[in-house]
Amino acid sequence: MKIGIRAHDIHIFDDPEGLAQALKKHGFNFVQFAPRVSLAGLTHQGAKLNFGLANQVKQVFDRNGVTIAVLGCYWIEVNI
Repeated sequence: MKIGIRAHDIHIFDDPEGLAQALKKHGFNFVQFAPRVSLAGLTHQGAKLNFGLANQVKQVFDRNGVTIAVLGCYWIEVNI
């Protein structure tokens, strides 16, 4: 059986390679990936995403046999 997890439940942040390796080590094949959470520092809490970073994450995950099954998006409402 193949199993998945929310990527940010593995507490490795802003390190796509380390995260992918940890997911592989724990036997997870699929993830829900929320860049805003897993890459908070690299993306300014999800405000600055770019193709290069997304492509890097995909390549690193592919090398480790991890598929992004759900691309997550968390919205936080700010009342000013």
